Amino acid sequence: MDASLRGRGARGYGALVESISVRQLEFAVAVEEAGAMCAAAKRVHVSQPSLSQQIRLLETTLGVQLFERTPAGTTATAAGTAFLAHAHVVLDELRRARASVLLQAEPLRLGVEDVVDVRRVLSACGDAPGADGGPEQVQVLRFRDPARLRAALSAREVDVAVGRPRPEGPAAPTPLGSVRLLVMTSATALPPTGGRWICTPGTADLTAAAVAAAGPGLPRAVTEVEDLEFASAMVEQGRGIALLPERLQSATVVPLAGAHPAVDVPVGA
Repeated sequence: MDASLRGRGARGYGALVESISVRQLEFAVAVEEAGAMCAAAKRVHVSQPSLSQQIRLLETTLGVQLFERTPAGTTATAAGTAFLAHAHVVLDELRRARASVLLQAEPLRLGVEDVVDVRRVLSACGDAPGADGGPEQVQVLRFRDPARLRAALSAREVDVAVGRPRPEGPAAPTPLGSVRLLVMTSATALPPTGGRWICTPGTADLTAAAVAAAGPGLPRAVTEVEDLEFASAMVEQGRGIALLPERLQSATVVPLAGAHPAVDVPVGA
């Protein structure tokens, strides 16, 4: 028995368990894996002071120091290593328990970034058997803003997020291929004099790069709209050009010849 727990009766153990939250376990594991409080806070999408406070509270509850803080980073103590081994087991079991319940009672909530082809994602999901051996039910939630998608995943508003990998993401995503983006223009209406680029929150950075690399004669002004369907409609009406997924190409929305090379954007979950 750990020295810090000697002398605790059954009620003492019960109080100890009740005072430790799942979120504290997640925070402790994040600190262990990230090796620093700042990096761990980014991983679990909280401020560093909030994370540090919860770690200190957890250490006070347990009566041991879980981590050594040094200028070079954070490492687990011997007591911390022992505790974290159990924390991993608890979190893994909770994830499995939650997954089993979701398969029985709820559809998979799939958060998808605007640039992603939902049909391809659903085709992949259709291969995953549900609890009755049939296809798993999937509820698709589209997100125009990548930051909102990441926040929804952190808040457990979606079960799986599919979108572009971000440098500030908590962990490397599982690669799912790529999405090809092309500079599109109207096939039937000429853009107004000067013209403009049209982008969405999810393509703003890619559009900025395209504008910087654009040759003479192409517009420099950029207008942001709420989603890709609206951007495509504006292009079709000849109100500008836009960097759009290849799937939105049609008889009236076509690639602008020689404007900019295709952009292949990696996608992960």
